[in-house]
Amino acid sequence: MKPHRSQAGQGIIEALLSLPLLFLAGSILTLLLYRALVFHLTNYHLHEALICTQDASIQLCQKELDARLSRILITQQTVSVRFQKNQDRIKGTVRIELHPPLRIEKSIRRKLL
Repeated sequence: MKPHRSQAGQGIIEALLSLPLLFLAGSILTLLLYRALVFHLTNYHLHEALICTQDASIQLCQKELDARLSRILITQQTVSVRFQKNQDRIKGTVRIELHPPLRIEKSIRRKLL
């Protein structure tokens, strides 16, 4: 069936109007997936760094964590890593300057039983 003369080109106009919305939705979804991936990998590597402090110095574990985090991030965001020791616990904090900023804190006992 032939389209009516007044409807000719309507599909092209609708496609041109919907493409920016599809692009925006795809971009937002990609950014959310990237943020979730950064969060989970940072959480995992922070936990591994805290376990590393059981056998090695805090400085060595912090350098390893910095190196691993630099491989995760696509662009050069500012990353802040801090370790704090108490008598029985060690606490690690990672702050990544994404928008909004990402902050992860974890703590474990200093000596495993």
